[in-house]
Amino acid sequence: MKLQANFLCALTLFLSASFGMLHAQDTNVTTEFGVKGGFNMSNLSKDENVDDNNILYGFNAGLYATLPVSDFVAIQPEILFTTKGAESEYSGAGFNGNAKFRLNYIE
Repeated sequence: MKLQANFLCALTLFLSASFGMLHAQDTNVTTEFGVKGGFNMSNLSKDENVDDNNILYGFNAGLYATLPVSDFVAIQPEILFTTKGAESEYSGAGFNGNAKFRLNYIE
């Protein structure tokens, strides 16, 4: 019951905070350029029973542009550099160790 109350409180806070960002009636669309960035957690698994023991932490960063097509329509191309992968521990046949598998993407 406490989890539902916390979820409802967080949802209400999120929805009330996002109303200030709405611009549905704004017809003055201009060209914008900006920077995007974030944090990600990735995991690779071959099994159906996935656990979160081998998460690898990464980041993403990139650029975007908002280009108006008309008064009501705009396109937003972007390019992002993202790091993903996994970390695993292995043992057997006298070998013990830790391996990291890193992938870098341009999206």
